[in-house]
Order: sequence, then structure tokens, then C-alpha cells
Amino acid sequence: MATTYTDGVYDNTKQITVNRSLSLSGSNAEVVLLGKGNVTSLSAFGVLYNDTAVTSYGPIATLTLTSPGLNTTITSKLTATGTEFALIDIHGLTVVYTLTAGTTTLFADLTAKGAGVGPDHRRKYLLGY
Repeated sequence: MATTYTDGVYDNTKQITVNRSLSLSGSNAEVVLLGKGNVTSLSAFGVLYNDTAVTSYGPIATLTLTSPGLNTTITSKLTATGTEFALIDIHGLTVVYTLTAGTTTLFADLTAKGAGVGPDHRRKYLLGY
């Protein structure tokens, strides 16, 4: 069963239609996709997360999400221990990471197809974005 995330940032160059409303940063720049890497052999499409700290963001931290090949780099104001980030590719393969205190390099907790669903991700995937 997929984990549902409340927010996500996406690489809009991966979209194959006219809709360019998605961006490389969240609405409050709480997460910014700086350098996208790979999810296994495919390029990362986006990062999903739960923005539960709207009024109490921490200082901006640069985080590296490790993966085979090229790592993904993000900045995040969501710095609380236990915060989950899910890196996804265009086919729904998901790599889940959990933030621990004092770390800037995150290693995968779980890798599975369809393990994470974010805002509009299911609809966009089914429509071929």
C-alpha cells in the first residue's frame, strides 16, 4: 500500500504536455529540488514529503538523497527528525528516506514501485505525464 504525501516538488521538464504548473520548489520554498539524480537507472521526477511544520520551519539544510549513480540534492526547512522524503521516477518507482538528527546524507529506507503517492502524482502518472 502506498504512503500518501501531502506535498511534492517535481521536475516539470519531465512533463510531456502543456501543463507547466509544477515547480522545482514547494509553495513556501520548504523543499527545493537543487540537483536531480537517479532513482535506480531512471532520472528522478520529484520529491514527495509531508509539510506538517508550516509555522515552525527549521533552518534551511542541504540534504543529499543517495541512490545508485547520481544522487539528488535538495534544500529543506523540514529538519525535524523522522521527516520522510520520497524520491520518485516517472514510472512510480519510489525511494523513501527518513531524516535523522544531525545528518545531511540520507540513505534509502525502502525502494518499491508505487510506494509513495503525492499531490496530483497518481493522476499525472495515469495520464502519461
